[in-house]
Amino acid sequence: MDDRRFDAWTRGFVASGSRRRVVGGLAGLLAAAAGLRRTGAQELLGPGETCIATDQCSQSGGAQVCGDNGIADDGPLNCCRTQAGACTRPADCCGLLACVDGFCVGDEEPSPGGGQPLGGVCAATAECAAVSGGRVICGDNGISEDGPLNCCLEEGSPCAADVDCCGAFRCTDGFCGATGGGDLAPGEFCLSSAQCSQALGPAVCGSNATDGGSVVCCLEEASACTDDLECCGGAVCADNGIAGDGGSNCCGYAGATCAVDAGCCADLFCLSGTCQPLA
Repeated sequence: MDDRRFDAWTRGFVASGSRRRVVGGLAGLLAAAAGLRRTGAQELLGPGETCIATDQCSQSGGAQVCGDNGIADDGPLNCCRTQAGACTRPADCCGLLACVDGFCVGDEEPSPGGGQPLGGVCAATAECAAVSGGRVICGDNGISEDGPLNCCLEEGSPCAADVDCCGAFRCTDGFCGATGGGDLAPGEFCLSSAQCSQALGPAVCGSNATDGGSVVCCLEEASACTDDLECCGGAVCADNGIAGDGGSNCCGYAGATCAVDAGCCADLFCLSGTCQPLA
């Protein structure tokens, strides 16, 4: 990015109505640009570090995107991890996710009032409209022509096209994920989601809630499975009560977080982001 393009881009960013942390945002953007000029392509950024695009963010230790991490004082764009990504502090996690026991978790629906659709220009995750079955953040969607911040889907979310997905993720078989996928099966140790096979369903490099908390390839909710160790987070491999999607699927019991009904076991339903019985 040359000086003229960067200056024009920053002016457009402020003029576009991004009222969120304008002063802090410009400071962060200038710091990111300085970092680019200082390090070139030699260094990749870790979780929480200021960025301009996803390709600056290291994918070692788990997938990252350049987006809103919900922290007011570190600028509008930071490298951050999505659901089930490894973390050490809240700033490491995207959007509204919290860092709990070393992993990014939480209800990713934006607060009421968010109305921006996928691809819509945004300044914070709370401005993005909820998407059925998916997790949305305000971040880099990998499209340079539509500005630096757009509402986009995290890894493992249902999608219709590549432009719906954040960063380097692509819409493959209806889900946002790493391009192509790797050859590691669910339960095998991994460094990034790109190493995980997508043959059994959307798989990410995250926690499968084993006692050791190891980072392994694991299947997202509602995926067909054969063992609890294949499932991400606190999900188990059990009957989700939906005919036609396999005998057992990664699902949660009462109180577990969810995005779709198929992510809840037995006769539970996904209500307000958690698995609950119908009243």
